[in-house]
This record gives sequence, C-alpha cells and structure tokens, in this order.
Amino acid sequence: MYIPRRTLYHSTLRLATHPSCSVRLLTTTAKQPPSFSTKTRNFVLGTASIFATVLFLDYYFDSRAAIHKYLLMPVLRGVLDAEDAHRLAIWSAKWGLSASDRVKDDERLAVEVWGRKMANPVGLAAGFDKHGEAIDGLFDIGFGYVEIGSVTPKPQPGNPKPRVFRLPQDRALINRYGFPSDGHRTVALRLRERIRRYIYGTLSHHPKETARLLASSPDGFGTLVDAIGVNRSLYGSKLLGINLGKNKSSDVESVEDYVKGVKELGDYADVLVINVSSPNTPGLRSLQKREKLEKLLREVIRARNTLSKPQPPLLVKISPDLSDEELDDISDVAVATGVDGIIISNTTISRADTLFSGKYIHMRINMDELHFYLSAFSQN
Repeated sequence: MYIPRRTLYHSTLRLATHPSCSVRLLTTTAKQPPSFSTKTRNFVLGTASIFATVLFLDYYFDSRAAIHKYLLMPVLRGVLDAEDAHRLAIWSAKWGLSASDRVKDDERLAVEVWGRKMANPVGLAAGFDKHGEAIDGLFDIGFGYVEIGSVTPKPQPGNPKPRVFRLPQDRALINRYGFPSDGHRTVALRLRERIRRYIYGTLSHHPKETARLLASSPDGFGTLVDAIGVNRSLYGSKLLGINLGKNKSSDVESVEDYVKGVKELGDYADVLVINVSSPNTPGLRSLQKREKLEKLLREVIRARNTLSKPQPPLLVKISPDLSDEELDDISDVAVATGVDGIIISNTTISRADTLFSGKYIHMRINMDELHFYLSAFSQN
C-alpha cells in the first residue's frame, strides 16, 4: 500500500514527541549511580595499584636489585643485539631511567690520586659512553671514575654494522666499533650544557651570581666549576676522564688531533687520556714506538700546560699486545716526559681460535713483569 511521504513524516514526528515515548527513552538510558561497595572496591584497587607501582619503581631503580641480573639482562640479551642493547643502556642512563646506587661508599674504599679524592676506585673505561651522553646516569650507578670517548676532532661513523658480537660462553664481547665519534665540537657543547644546567641548579637562589658567572665565561665553562669548588665531574669525590683519539682520515704520524683535543676538551676534564692503542684505527698503534710516542707526549703535555689551573693529569693508554722491548721503551718515555700515568690496557688483537677456557679468560701479560714496570714507574 502506498503511503505519502508527508504523511509518514508527520506520523514519525508525532511518535517521537509523544509523552509515553519520551518516558520510555529516558527510562532505558538512565545510568544508575555506583553503589557504596563498588566505590569502595574501586578505591581499594586504585590505591593498591598505585602502591604496587611505587614499590616496583623503588625496587627497579635500586642497582642492587636482583631483577636487573636475573630478569632484565637476560630479556635484553634475548631480544636485542649487542649494539642495540648498548644504545638502550646509554639512552636509559641519559634520561634517568637506569638504576642507581643508594648505598654510600664505605670510607675505606676512598682513594687519592693526583691530589684528588675518589669515593671508590671502581671506574668505567672509555668506549661505553663514547659521546658523553650519559655521564650523570653512570656516576649515579656508583662509579668513582667515568671516562668518556674516545673523542676525535671530526665526526666519524666508525665501522659498518654489525660491529659488536657477543661471546655467550665467555660472557664477553668482540668490539669492532671502529672509533665512532660525534667530534670535538658536539661533545664540547654537550659538556658545556651539562655545566650550565648544574650552575643554574646549584646557584638558583643567587640569580645575579649565576648570570655573572655565565657571562664571565661564554665559551669554556670548565673553569667556572673550579670556582664553585667541585671537580669537573660535578661531583665532590668522583672524577671525569676524557679519552682523546684521532680521525682515521688524519695522517698516521701526526699528533695534531691530540693537541686539538687537549685544547678543546681539557677544561672539561679531571683527567685526560691519550689513546694510542686502539686496534680499530689503521696505523694508530705505531705511535707507541719510542720516538713517535715521546714526540706525541711532549706535544700534548705542552698543550695541557697552557690550560687554566688546575690542569688535568695526562695519561697514555697502551696496548696489551706489546713486546718486552716495547714495554721497556714506553716505561722510559713515560718517565722522561713526565706523563702522569699509564692505562693498561686497550683491546687485544691476539686470541686463540676460541676464547672459551673454562670459567676464565687468562691474560697473556706476565703479572710479575707488570708489577716490575709499575713499581719502576712509580719510584721515578
């Protein structure tokens, strides 16, 4: 049967506006308020969830918590390759998401080197935080010494990936990074910004003094920390080392890259390290030869002596693959030039077909010889 459209429209309108229809719609869409028991249950569950989250975070941020060793680390090793896990660790430490050591170091652990006190003798070598991105997070873990780098004058990408490999049986890594670096300028800006934040935070209640200090040193900022009375690490009993390297594109025998590093980054460091032993830069280890090493150390010490006081001690990092004759030469050069210390050692290029040897990897170096060289060096 045909029904005119106008008639259908009016019929629908009357139905929608009829009182009984309105009552029925309101009745079916009305929402009953939650009962007292429901409110109580939701409150208890919400409070318990918040409390549990706070407890978990408190537990997670404790570096001594077992969850890191027995859960998080195995999971990361299972889902990420070595370099991605490394980058995640740096990112976490950079943004304050890594665990921290909450126990104050026992006073018996304190050591004094170069006239400065360290809360403990445990340090993190260069190679982990290559670009100075996560310094504070690494200090918070508990290290008494953190060394960043190696830093080269110009940015360079390092070797192509993959370049880091796990050795699960040995609980070790093969490192073929190849000296990736953000370069002097970027790292210096990063260190300067870190000092700026520290000064604003420390002297926030003295805005005029803060403005005066910042205006007095628009470039360096390193000397401002000395004026405030803390180490350049920005911690009272911890030291910051900066490891200096050279670009792969630089002349093999040139010392200019190291001199530039001393001048551009020296004011930000408690300790400067000259890296002449990385196996990832072609020809670099040749700088450990007697004449070349002596020339290098004299040049960088001369550059270090032009820095504002207190001038950072200068160390040289050597290879573990040196002969007895080369060790003799390095000891003589170290004494003759007055370098402040030697770091032993960098990555080895010597290994057997398999590193697996039971529970431990034995060092090739003769410990009696090492003690002899260290004793001779310290006496001189």
